[in-house]
Amino acid sequence: MTNIQDGCFACAPCRALIAKVLAGRCQMRYTRAAVGSGDIPEGVHPRDLTEVPGYVMDAKISAASNPVDGECQVGVQINSEKVETGFFATGILLYAQDPDEGEVPYAYLRMEDGPEWIRPASSLVGKLATFELIAVVGDVNEVFADIDPDSILTRAAAQKLMEDHNKDPEAHAALVSTLKEKLADSAVFAFTAEDWGPPASWVPEEPAEGEAQAAEGDGEDPPAYDGSLGYEITVPAEAHKRKSSDFGFHVFHQVDGKYITNTWSALGTGADYDGEAGTVILSSSDPYPGKILFVG
Repeated sequence: MTNIQDGCFACAPCRALIAKVLAGRCQMRYTRAAVGSGDIPEGVHPRDLTEVPGYVMDAKISAASNPVDGECQVGVQINSEKVETGFFATGILLYAQDPDEGEVPYAYLRMEDGPEWIRPASSLVGKLATFELIAVVGDVNEVFADIDPDSILTRAAAQKLMEDHNKDPEAHAALVSTLKEKLADSAVFAFTAEDWGPPASWVPEEPAEGEAQAAEGDGEDPPAYDGSLGYEITVPAEAHKRKSSDFGFHVFHQVDGKYITNTWSALGTGADYDGEAGTVILSSSDPYPGKILFVG
């Protein structure tokens, strides 16, 4: 076999199985991967293998995907904790399910020129060897694999799963539906710094008799509100659209023309529902321009 280089080879049953999948007779399903430590016999091509040379153990199928048209990438793992005696892995044979023949060899990964040492479980240092088999699938656009539940999820596989999940239009259907309901029942109320006033319960102090006469004489305004009780804005029912005190809100502070959150002013804003009047009372220690989003 000196004229055969390391690499992944399609086995003889591969083409026939692809034709059956395209005809709708079955799915393309990979069932298991066998690992060996032997060499391919002289005069035998990898496509003609029915068993892995020098079988040692089954590996774990960890993933299967279609990275490019016409090819499938199958992830295979060998964990040293399952190995009784260390060995050099020289080949991995991938099997698939045929509707007529049962389990058939599908692709073989030859590694005889650069075998991978697999440590035994007794070794002080464990090892997880991962391999990627590239299998021909032709025009088959969907592949399946019997993923071993004990396989270890790699970072690349996890990232791929998240990407596929986020591309699925139905992946977040329940969340999207809930958000749409919340947004449909939401309301935004904008305000300026001048909209804030003293609490409705605040009553200006009456000036003393002498001070009142002086004020009348010089035309001065009544004492200005000093803000000691904070400031308030009354939001009418038609603006906030809430039916009870069971609601949430998010406050934005307008700074340099932009609405931002988590400023001291925004964080200090409260919203209380007045059931008798049907209004919402915003309260703050300082007046500021902004807006409030009501939800729920």
